[in-house]
Amino acid sequence: MSRLPSLNALRAFEAAARLGSINAAAKALAVTPGAVSHQIKQLEADLGLPLLVKQGRGVVVSAEARAGLALMTPAFRDLASAVGTIRRAAQRSGLVVSVLPSFASTWLLPRLARYWALAPDVDVRVETKWGLTDFESDDVDLALRFGAGRYEGLYNERLLGEDYFPVCSPALLSGPRALKRPEDLKRFVLLHVDADYLGGDWPTWRMWLQAAGAEAAVDWQRGPRFSISDLALKAARDGQGVALASSVLAADDLARGRLVRPFPLKVVAPFAYWLVCPKHHLERPAVKSFVAWVRQEAAAFDGAGQPPA
Repeated sequence: MSRLPSLNALRAFEAAARLGSINAAAKALAVTPGAVSHQIKQLEADLGLPLLVKQGRGVVVSAEARAGLALMTPAFRDLASAVGTIRRAAQRSGLVVSVLPSFASTWLLPRLARYWALAPDVDVRVETKWGLTDFESDDVDLALRFGAGRYEGLYNERLLGEDYFPVCSPALLSGPRALKRPEDLKRFVLLHVDADYLGGDWPTWRMWLQAAGAEAAVDWQRGPRFSISDLALKAARDGQGVALASSVLAADDLARGRLVRPFPLKVVAPFAYWLVCPKHHLERPAVKSFVAWVRQEAAAFDGAGQPPA
């Protein structure tokens, strides 16, 4: 086997070439741009040829190094996967679950004690994250995601569907200016959750008001906006307004009487909660036990429309 150059130098070159920028590579590797440039210069001296060419404010890979880069990027990906496999083997009792923030706080965590009771030897680490999971670089065993499903190359299992409807503090349903009809919403603050990353199909106040026949009577665009559902639900619990809530995320608040549904009308979301992971992860005992448990919890919830006792 021929002598390999410095692994740090190879990583610096691969990152800069892939990202097209010394600064971007430095940020990705958590080092300074000067350190990246130094490593690449050392590598060029070691190999005896130019690796990167300046182009505008960025860099492009040289013609001589292009073929090598095509092999290097998947090699680093495989190396990260191998290290992750070794690390998990050394921590067999550990389980890393990646979850959306609001789903973690309102649905998963209130139920997690039941899993610990079934699998006391498994140490679960819950990581909250928006967007997709890179199971190789993030060192995650499985993820619970909200979307349309069809996550290519991964195991996909639909756990929970969702409906959306208004919720508010019980206090808003009493008194001379009580919320009684959809048209009454014009007198109340509307609480919004922005989910632009899901596109235009995310249920909005406009959709619900259209279904209720009250769009013309209520200015659906007014009111504060939140990046996560948990904050909108808290504002609704505090009597600050009326939120368009998810049947999944608002379930515990409704069951405990902290929130109420002023109207029975609901709109169906085109998305669902999915269990996602590489197929071979399902062979791990901790993953297998967690999947069986969360599948049971989801089935009980979906069937009853509320969390099991």
